[in-house]
Amino acid sequence: MKYLPKIACLATTLFTLSACQSSSKKETVDNTLIFSKEDINPQANTCESLFERANGKWIKNTPIPSTEVRWGSFTTLAKNNQDKIETLIKKVSRNPKSVSEQTIGKVYKAFLDSTKIETFGTQAITAMLHIINDIGSQVDLIQAFVRLKQNGVAVPFSYYIGADDKNSTQNISNLYQSGLGLPDRDYYLSDKFGSKLEAYKEYIHDMLILLGEDADKTKGIVEDIISVETLLAKSAMSRVDRRNSDLTYNKFFVSELSKTYKNINWESVLRSYVGQKIDAVVIESPKYLQDLDTYIHDIPLFRWKAYLKWKVLNEVANWLPIAFSKRSFDFYSKTLRGAKQMKSFQERAIRTTNRLLGVLVGQLYVKEHFSESHKQNVEEMVENLRAAFKQRILGLNWMGEETKKQALHKLKSFKYKIGYPNQWDDYSNLKITSENPIEIMREIHRFDFQKMITKKLNKPVDKSEWFMSPQTVNAYYSSSFNEIVFPAAILQPPFYNPEGDVAYNYGGIGGVIGHEFSHGFDDQGSKFDANGNKNTWWTEKDRKQFEIRTKALVEQYNAYEPIKDFFVNGQLTLGENIADLAGLTMAYYALKEYYKKHPKAEKVIDGMKPFERFFYGWANAWRVKTTEGYLKNQLTTDPHSPAPYRVDGTVQNIQGFYDTFHCTKDKEPLLIW
Repeated sequence: MKYLPKIACLATTLFTLSACQSSSKKETVDNTLIFSKEDINPQANTCESLFERANGKWIKNTPIPSTEVRWGSFTTLAKNNQDKIETLIKKVSRNPKSVSEQTIGKVYKAFLDSTKIETFGTQAITAMLHIINDIGSQVDLIQAFVRLKQNGVAVPFSYYIGADDKNSTQNISNLYQSGLGLPDRDYYLSDKFGSKLEAYKEYIHDMLILLGEDADKTKGIVEDIISVETLLAKSAMSRVDRRNSDLTYNKFFVSELSKTYKNINWESVLRSYVGQKIDAVVIESPKYLQDLDTYIHDIPLFRWKAYLKWKVLNEVANWLPIAFSKRSFDFYSKTLRGAKQMKSFQERAIRTTNRLLGVLVGQLYVKEHFSESHKQNVEEMVENLRAAFKQRILGLNWMGEETKKQALHKLKSFKYKIGYPNQWDDYSNLKITSENPIEIMREIHRFDFQKMITKKLNKPVDKSEWFMSPQTVNAYYSSSFNEIVFPAAILQPPFYNPEGDVAYNYGGIGGVIGHEFSHGFDDQGSKFDANGNKNTWWTEKDRKQFEIRTKALVEQYNAYEPIKDFFVNGQLTLGENIADLAGLTMAYYALKEYYKKHPKAEKVIDGMKPFERFFYGWANAWRVKTTEGYLKNQLTTDPHSPAPYRVDGTVQNIQGFYDTFHCTKDKEPLLIW
């Protein structure tokens, strides 16, 4: 998995934003809705479900495409954006005008050439398999971990360099758990996923047969692999605990680790891995590493070798001959998530090229598809939301003046990045020497890894760094940087319309900007100060009051049961639920202030009042249909609540919703920010 350092994303992968109306524009707007009333379910009661009212007819009448596991506002924008990326990649592949364009073209053509992929067969993993076959001792096993990890293979630990939580100006090494083949530890440990675990065993069996394993031995090898992964799953931290920075910040001097870990010499391992001495490291879960240390001794080498062989094979299955990639799709996309059909070879090649060379493709993207005027509009919206947040903090009746002072200082210190980096990462030294897609992935992995070592190991933090490419349809908040970031791809039609209805836009992009701001004040972001350091800035009394309110939000979401026996995990989703609630609340009050300054803009459009359109903007932004498999996986692994609850669970705690639609309250809305 790719580690995202201390950032809270708007959505797990992709998201869309609605339009933003700059207050520097004329006060009048078009007297037409910028969404279709045909999508509305007129039979639905808005007070019971805004999500169903706003989106019900669309959900009923819109099928999920056979290649997708979810379909809605964000995937529509993502597909449109993907078409733009495809056009750019194809153009430079035909007629490259620079070294970077030649690199893009070479990578794309390699992933597109299905004939050569069939010819290459499994030769690209032969060297990795030899490393595993040569393991004859525990020392060999640990060195194999290092060599495989250097080539992008997932082993039972992973490594990243990022800002130190308690010294945000300095980078530090991090060790964290890794190495499972299923999406989460619950897939191994919970009876709810028993059928998926059995399907996983069948998948491993079939892939080993394709690799040429002896059919009589394969069943035993599968059990060896599952036994290792199950032990790792039992030792793994839960996703709830992994969100908690109080639990995951465990700083050690590397020289001290030998006192705790007897079978893994971490000082030697890390030096071998990065090529330099490392003085200190943050360990996500000391218990996990302690268990791993025990497993090195207790698990027989033949089981470790079976496990590692599987990691090598499974890691690259999508770019092995079609029999392998088809079987991988059948398990991960069809069985686990409910897709019906593989994406085309061309689409897969485009997506992979974009993922591997995001910086190079991003430079092309912003030249063609980014407008500086969009950036100015969003900057103004950010400041409007910041002003609304300030007033909300000042008005909180549960927070004391000392904590308010610190909260306002943090809010004032928020920075933001919009569009793309001021300085692009340098890829001029990236050399692609192979035509085999698997070897190309390794070459790029090694280049990116060495770039991280060169730029970050024992170096100060570069606060200009971006953690998403500009063509990514998403947004994020970084607690270590105390900043919100909006990549260029978010600022585009059909959802970004600077001349559109201001109310609808505040419900869409306004709520999202507020969402990112609010991550700085959610259950985890609130543990970091204005400088991005993990530091208590609350009084004890105020923190207790905050936790009373967040506990109530946990209990609210725990009660939601989208699928029988599959509930929303209110603790796992707490940060995102706080950000949704606080973000939409800020957008609501920012819109009120906008109308005070621009009273002529507050008008009825096609029978809908301004704040009705505001709440519809939020509901339409989260419009989506999913397969049952996708939803079950989301409920288990995703810190974001399913879309209906991001809408209905949020608005039930906003007084303005009741006022707008004249709803009767069952209980008082929960006030956090």
